[in-house]
Amino acid sequence: MYCLTIGGQRYGPADVEKLTQWANEGRLLPTSILEDAATGVGVAASSVPGLAFPMGLTPQPVMAPTYPASQMTTWNQPGFSPYSSAPSALVENTSGMGGPVPPEVARMHWNWGAFSLSFLWMLNHGMVGLGIGFFVIQFIPYLNIVTLPICIVLGIKGHEFAWQKRRYDGFDQFMAVERTWSTWGIVFFILGIIGGIAIGICIVFAAAIGLSSGLHPGSGAPFLNAPPDFRFLNGMHQ
Repeated sequence: MYCLTIGGQRYGPADVEKLTQWANEGRLLPTSILEDAATGVGVAASSVPGLAFPMGLTPQPVMAPTYPASQMTTWNQPGFSPYSSAPSALVENTSGMGGPVPPEVARMHWNWGAFSLSFLWMLNHGMVGLGIGFFVIQFIPYLNIVTLPICIVLGIKGHEFAWQKRRYDGFDQFMAVERTWSTWGIVFFILGIIGGIAIGICIVFAAAIGLSSGLHPGSGAPFLNAPPDFRFLNGMHQ
């Protein structure tokens, strides 16, 4: 039985069959360090007897170091970035597991898709309950003011939420999906600004027309539709 530690979070213990399943799902790499549940010793996954990896991830014969699990390096230690120079195919796929995100994802900044298309983005990223709640709140007076802070949080943490909540085939697919969402998010944001400006101009123009139509030309004083009939006042009406 072995345990897998990623970003300070521990998974397992798991037998060889379970480890093979993780490998097939892209959650376990030949270079991943496993902890022997019985001895506490860390070993490379490629050295575990009976553990098979998918085609293309079969490791070359190497001398795998062994050392106590307490000395194992993890993501949460300063200055350590296991994916900084590795190709995307070797980035350990922990998407959809809800745990810590890889450094590549943590370093990403604003997510325009999550900010501008919050309701649809949440539905598409496994956050259905939150998405429906967000949609309903928008129509509740006074309470809907919280939607803006929610959108800002989604914009800041969107990439991390996307990695944690949705399962991807790999880092490349994650990048492609979020890039598409960000593109449409920017388009929607720009259209929203243009629409808001257009509505504002229409309101100002309509107010100006209404104001000018209710004032006497030249004096600015309000006027009635027609002057009084003085014949009634002088008894001249026939």
